[in-house]
Amino acid sequence: MIVLVRVIGVIAGKEIRSFFVSPIAYVSLTGFLLVSGWFFFNLLFRFDHLVTLYSGLQNSQGLQSLNLNEQVIAPLLHNLAIVLLIMGLGDASKIFIIALILFYQVLVVVRD
Repeated sequence: MIVLVRVIGVIAGKEIRSFFVSPIAYVSLTGFLLVSGWFFFNLLFRFDHLVTLYSGLQNSQGLQSLNLNEQVIAPLLHNLAIVLLIMGLGDASKIFIIALILFYQVLVVVRD
């Protein structure tokens, strides 16, 4: 198990070093940050709109059912995973993002 972690660390280090050698890395990171910021603020605005709507209707059951993790964070991670797959980053990055999303989903299910 420890050997596998070292191998993954070596592969990830090589990917990251090779990615930041060229200026295309900074262009793609800027694009990714802009897209992720756009997704985040749209999802957060939608959540705020739902909270305001349920508060105005005095719907306490609806307010209790709203969960920031389920309404903002989970869709954001799903959207960003698709964006990364479309951007065509290396296989190690794709595997890391998929593992992160799966871990987060299991954590949310176990916590709730």
